[in-house]
Amino acid sequence: RFMRAYAVDLAPIYILKRRQSIWRDLVWDIWIRLGAGLANGMRYAYENSVIVVVLLNPLVIVACWFGLTRPAPVNSLFGYAGAVSLAGLLAMLLTSMRSTRFLGEPERYAEAVTPWATLAGAYAIQTQFGLVGLSVLVLMFLVLDLLQLFGSHVLLRYISSKPINLAEIRAVIQNRFGNNVRCCSNNEQITKMLMQNDWSFAYYIAVGHIYAGMTASQAFTSFPNLRREACEQILSTYRINACVLDRKLYDSVFDNWPPGLLSMKVGYESAGLRLLVLQWDDQ
Repeated sequence: RFMRAYAVDLAPIYILKRRQSIWRDLVWDIWIRLGAGLANGMRYAYENSVIVVVLLNPLVIVACWFGLTRPAPVNSLFGYAGAVSLAGLLAMLLTSMRSTRFLGEPERYAEAVTPWATLAGAYAIQTQFGLVGLSVLVLMFLVLDLLQLFGSHVLLRYISSKPINLAEIRAVIQNRFGNNVRCCSNNEQITKMLMQNDWSFAYYIAVGHIYAGMTASQAFTSFPNLRREACEQILSTYRINACVLDRKLYDSVFDNWPPGLLSMKVGYESAGLRLLVLQWDDQ
């Protein structure tokens, strides 16, 4: 049931909207994004499953290549390690297609066989190139570690340049309602960031279940962004009294007030966020 719900309901608005194709990325989309901006392009490329496997799990590829061209004895530990590595790589390839992406992030299957791939890959390199090959392998991993640290630094700068400061809005909500808060946001990443507070929240967490009378595909344009009419339905259904709006999406709700809504006013506003304070007749 969960896999069907994920495939039909969540995958189209979550992973499939984020990138058209893992493989098309390599020849088109990554280069377009890099041309538009280095930081954004690197961030997009860093999440491509093929690149993740090649850069962070290269021994999976080495182990499979060596196992297919010069297989170790079937009954040996290295032969078993090579077979497990091949199974992981095949699972990665099978789940990299658009129609099968709902089965999980492809690179996770390669990561799952990393210990076996390390054993089989090291054996392959030592057999082919001796200790010199193993030394080069260690050096290559050190270089990759440095590149990953650099990439993480660039991504951190990119993320830090677009901060979401919730401290002030959190204080306003706390002072206004105490712990009697019923909170939601049109960007559920913001809702998630506010969940450290002892409040009640409307948050989509159970794939395949109805959310305020809606399926995930009806509620979200792309996860985690709620459609305006969906946000309005959540406010009415769960009697939300504190609604944090990400103004990049939209900054108002209810062209016509629903039954039971007594008042709605702006409790806080910044360039990126707007807090709506709502009062319902049963509160």
